[in-house]
Amino acid sequence: MVFHLFGCAEPKPAEPVALKAVPGKELYCLAETMEEAEEIAKSYDITLVTFGDGVATFTTDRNPLEVVAYGQQKGLPAISVNTASKKPYSKK
Repeated sequence: MVFHLFGCAEPKPAEPVALKAVPGKELYCLAETMEEAEEIAKSYDITLVTFGDGVATFTTDRNPLEVVAYGQQKGLPAISVNTASKKPYSKK
């Protein structure tokens, strides 16, 4: 069976979005084990909230962008700010 798609347009590049981290929001990173996630939390002095499927989620009272910068300066495992404002499939 052969399918042909006609009239499909090229995807357009997404518009850049300016994001601002809010202190107290989540950070996350990839980790292979719970122990690794706990060690990352300890090295950044942040709180591990959840770990599952290789993703560790953390929270902090400090500015998340400052926490990320601290890790970069110290050569710690990379973490990122969770910039998602809505949960998947949310109607809000």
